[in-house]
Amino acid sequence: MDKRKMAHELQQLYILSQRISSFKEDFRYQNLYHGYLGEIYLDQLVQIFGEKFEYLDDLTLVFKETTVQIDKIFIVNNTIFLIDMKYYQGHYIFQNNNWYKNGKILLKNIFEQLRKAQRVVQNIFDQHHLPLKVEGVLAFMNPDATIEIMDNVAEKVLFYQDIPNWLYELNTYKTTSDVKNWKAILQHYCVPAFKSQKRIPIEDIKYFKKGICCRSCHGFQTTENHNFIVCSCGHREPKVTACARTICEFGVLFHDRELKRKELQLFFGDSINPRYLAFILSKYFPVAKRAGHMSTRKNKGILFEYWFEDEMDYFHSLEKS
Repeated sequence: MDKRKMAHELQQLYILSQRISSFKEDFRYQNLYHGYLGEIYLDQLVQIFGEKFEYLDDLTLVFKETTVQIDKIFIVNNTIFLIDMKYYQGHYIFQNNNWYKNGKILLKNIFEQLRKAQRVVQNIFDQHHLPLKVEGVLAFMNPDATIEIMDNVAEKVLFYQDIPNWLYELNTYKTTSDVKNWKAILQHYCVPAFKSQKRIPIEDIKYFKKGICCRSCHGFQTTENHNFIVCSCGHREPKVTACARTICEFGVLFHDRELKRKELQLFFGDSINPRYLAFILSKYFPVAKRAGHMSTRKNKGILFEYWFEDEMDYFHSLEKS
């Protein structure tokens, strides 16, 4: 099973938390990060208790100018279960078709978000004449949250402790669906996931910690030792990997900009030789615009392991050098 990718906003906050001494968005980061861990936990449960399920993860669908995001979707018999995962903290009550947190009414209704996604998926299947029924599932992934559903709702509501049994029961009566092309049809309506709306001015680079961040302890006390970058904690990383990874981290923070060597050199500080940086850029990052020493490189704006997911065997081989 491929590990679920972080949402782009989480990728950006993850790098910011390492690069800024007084990180002001820690609550948002912690909430998104724990939600991400909850999603991974559900993925693992599906592998254990629903090993025969066909599923798709992290879909952004567009159908007739309507866009919806889906955390997880899988099929049992001819029923599609559309799962929306939430990592809520605190005390929540759903009553009179409204959500309340700690007694205060909330503007967003997550049941409506789930129903919108259900309608989109059901319409797609109906348009392609697939005999599938779509059911919504709201899964609360924080075991410490207090969630009360006072209204009768059509959707299945699962709490953290209920999920294993629910998956196990589904798996006991699972039979193979006659519909084989449902995933391909949904993927036809997929678009790339949303990028973070946060745009960081390049001038703010002066507030960031400079250098190569250790991938083990996240410190910046690193030195160059032949073909490796060595941290004071004892961890070592191939220099090629460390340099490419740090370029990607810059790209995540400044995802709305192409890569410029001069700006990257500011980000690296004195941790890497400028000629070596130029070498890594020319070898692994395609040209976006040719303009001599002012040329730019393409920026996918995603973490190293996502950018180079098809080349990870090569990078892993460097660890043994």
